[in-house]
Amino acid sequence: MKAVAYRLRCVLRARWRATLGLSVIVAVVSGVVLAFAVVLTVAHVMITSMRNRRRDVAIVRSLGADRSWITRAVHWQSTSFTLLPIAVGTPIGLIAGQLVFKKFADSVGAVDGASIPFEFVAVIIVCLIVLANVVAAVPARAARRMAPSALLQAE
Repeated sequence: MKAVAYRLRCVLRARWRATLGLSVIVAVVSGVVLAFAVVLTVAHVMITSMRNRRRDVAIVRSLGADRSWITRAVHWQSTSFTLLPIAVGTPIGLIAGQLVFKKFADSVGAVDGASIPFEFVAVIIVCLIVLANVVAAVPARAARRMAPSALLQAE
């Protein structure tokens, strides 16, 4: 009887490991797809913003702003566009995750001692800001190359 129970536990563990492996693969693929969507969203916002603000960039350039000032403005816009959702979403996500995990752990009867990996969260936030600024490099280059005379002549 013990041998049958042992085999059953081994089979259940193998199935659990296979299911866990599949869920990890699904989580990683979902994370990659969402990261790609974030990059495309930031790129789209920055490109359309620079396209809509061509006249403003031309006026600022004609008033004496140099190319590095325009580049810094674009990068600051990208940073602020990234920081606002992080500042709002991170605390809400951490609190909601804690509450959901505690509720789940209580329903299963497990210990609900979940910890928040603050170092990991900080690394992700820094990586997101760096990624947003890397993506903003292309619109910043385009804005830097805009000739104010050509843009203002069409007015």
